[in-house]
Amino acid sequence: MASAVESTGVGSGGGLAGCGNGVLDEGEACDLDSELCVDCQVLCPPGWERAPSGTRCFAPLPGDLGYFDAASACATVSLAGVRARLATPRTTADLDAAASLCPQGTCYIGANDLADEGSFRWVDGVDVDAAAPWGTAQPDDLDGRQDCLVANAGFGTAILEDVACDLLSGVMCEILPGWAEASRCGDSIDDPGEECQPNEKTCEACNRICSAPNGLAWQESPLGSHLCLRTDPAGSSFVDAGTFCSAQGGRLATPDDLGALEVARYVCDGGGETKSCWLGGTDSRTEGSFIWSDGAPVDLGDIAWQPDQPNGGTAENCLSTADALLADSACDIALRPLCERAY
Repeated sequence: MASAVESTGVGSGGGLAGCGNGVLDEGEACDLDSELCVDCQVLCPPGWERAPSGTRCFAPLPGDLGYFDAASACATVSLAGVRARLATPRTTADLDAAASLCPQGTCYIGANDLADEGSFRWVDGVDVDAAAPWGTAQPDDLDGRQDCLVANAGFGTAILEDVACDLLSGVMCEILPGWAEASRCGDSIDDPGEECQPNEKTCEACNRICSAPNGLAWQESPLGSHLCLRTDPAGSSFVDAGTFCSAQGGRLATPDDLGALEVARYVCDGGGETKSCWLGGTDSRTEGSFIWSDGAPVDLGDIAWQPDQPNGGTAENCLSTADALLADSACDIALRPLCERAY
């Protein structure tokens, strides 16, 4: 059931002098005039539940997805000009509310430590509070592969657990009417909270998304890098892999730090089975000096390479990745392409 608050009667002619002035004053949950923000209080549409904090609306999506597909699926939902995202329940009460809505009691929420192992951050870059209600011995990064968060309602009060990002789980989205993100959407000015204008490619409700509502071929990077990622089930040579990515409007991926390489692992693996993927780097010009397709050096440090790699000499001039590590491979073997494109 959806939940809403009644009109407070304190809008432009009411008792909160600041309501509607573009500033989030005390007592306001939002500060714009829209279907989701009335008298500077959040209203939830049918099918969405108002969080106890009163600052956002929660709703689960049907079915189970991996984290990246979950993030993309939430991003395709837009209501009253506001784009949804994976839920970010900051308070214990909000976490309990979000988890209670999960059909199977466990849902992905919008936090991960892909950029820095052990440092979980919400999708808006805010650190997960150290006092958050973690489960026993959580987070434990089991097998070095647990970088995403779920809310689990099966313990009386909800707890947080870290899981592998390719685990199939329920999905909890939120609509968050901020103080300005939709107030002037479409006026050709990127106002606070806006990333783009609706007439731009891949822009919906002044936010960039990776895929159309009916397609999840591209997955949104969870690192705030404004990249969309995808792979292809079919393997091919390095050259053919690059051609495939170009035909999709992208290029072979060029992860520039260890966090991005970790994300590449999850997208490349496809359901947890470790697979190798082509990346957009070669040392064909100067043996031993790998460069990305844009000419930048591949400089992720020795820790990023598989043991004893690179070791192929002139017989292995193309860059691949498996299990979040780099290797040089013969360019004519068949590997899956890992593609990237900007929003």
